[in-house]
Formats: sequence, C-alpha cells, structure tokens
Amino acid sequence: MNAKTNFVVKGRGDAAFFKHSNVFVSAENIVMNPGNKYLFGKKFTVHLGNKPPAERFEPDPNNPSVYQIAGPVVDCAEDSFTFEAGGTSYKVNFEQGVVPEISVESTEPEHAAVGSAVEVEGTTRGGKFHPTAIQVTLEKPMVADEVFAAGDKKSAKSKHASKSAKKTTKPDKDKDKAEKSAEKGEVGTTGEPLKPGTTSDPFGLLDKDKKDSKKGKTPPPKKDKKPAANSGDSDN
Repeated sequence: MNAKTNFVVKGRGDAAFFKHSNVFVSAENIVMNPGNKYLFGKKFTVHLGNKPPAERFEPDPNNPSVYQIAGPVVDCAEDSFTFEAGGTSYKVNFEQGVVPEISVESTEPEHAAVGSAVEVEGTTRGGKFHPTAIQVTLEKPMVADEVFAAGDKKSAKSKHASKSAKKTTKPDKDKDKAEKSAEKGEVGTTGEPLKPGTTSDPFGLLDKDKKDSKKGKTPPPKKDKKPAANSGDSDN
C-alpha cells in the first residue's frame, strides 16, 4: 500500500463510539420535524482515521424533510449526539424505541483483524499487481472502548520511548564532551571546566616533566637535609 491506495476497514459498531473524541459521523436519512426543527435518525456511520467525508448538512433533493449530514461529533448523550457542519452545531436524536444501527469505517490498518474478508482492486503493470483500493470487512463488531483503549496505549508507548531516547542521549553527549576536554587539558578531575589561564596541572609538575623529557634528562631525586651539628658537641 501507499498514500494513494484507497484503504478502508468496515464493520459494525455501537452508540458508544459517539462519546469518544476524534469521531466523525455521517448519515443519509435524518428526518427533521418542520415545526420544532427536531432531528432524528436510526442509521449512522462512524468514521475513524484521517480521511473523513466533507462536512455537510443538506436536504435531500427529493424530500425536503430528510437531510444528509456529515461532521465531527462534539458532544453526546444517551439518546443523542451533536455534530458540527460549516461552523454550526446540530443535535441529532436517536429514533425512539429503536436501537440505532451503527456502521464503522476506518482508514487505520491496525483496525483490520486476521480472518476478515478482503476485496482488492488494482492494475497490473510490468508483470506486477498494484492495488488501488483495499476493503477489509470485519466479521465481529467493533467495541468502542476497546478500539480507543488500544489507541491510547499505543500513543502512550510511543511518547515514553521518545522521552527515554532523549534522556539517554544527553549524558552520552556530555560524556564525550568531557573526555575530549580532558584530552586537551581543559577540565579538572571533576569534569568541570577550569578557569581561564589554568590547567589540570596547577603546580607545574607535568610541565616540568615534559621539559625534562625533551632534554633527555631525568630530574634528580630530592635529598633529605641532614640536621645541623650541635655546637656543644663541636666544643668537646
């Protein structure tokens, strides 16, 4: 697959999808009561992923009391949900006495399940098949809480990995910097930068050894001073 491949996972769902964020809804047969503008319906499609249909709130050309809707869900209740289209919010009620029929369409490959039916369309070029459209039809219904719980865990895991990478990278850089500075004599034994004009050999012992090594001489060992003779002993 690539970015141009029309990929979609289709399945059944439930009204619990409306209570989660990042949900987009569409429907073809939403009835409006002309007296009080009351909207209701029983069949809805929930869209997941990054390719939802365009927002709309339009009357059916053949029946002005029926509307076609599409837009992001911004609020919900047990018997209704609210969506936005063109900057305006609309409340849609579930038809009374009827369990709403919820279909789910997702462009996320992770929502596909092993054993699902797959339909593929494409073309053959150079002896290779190039898919242009892939549709996966799920056998089991999608459970809203499970779908979004899996997404939250994946997001949290990726954030944790990113933070861990940042924490382990900085000490390595500081270590390399300290080692390079130590080779140049720019830092002390604690790894802290020395003040200007100073070195890691404050008494000049290393410099003296270097000078002597260049001359081919070894510095003579220091002799212990003998104690001065007692004046009383010299008289005797």
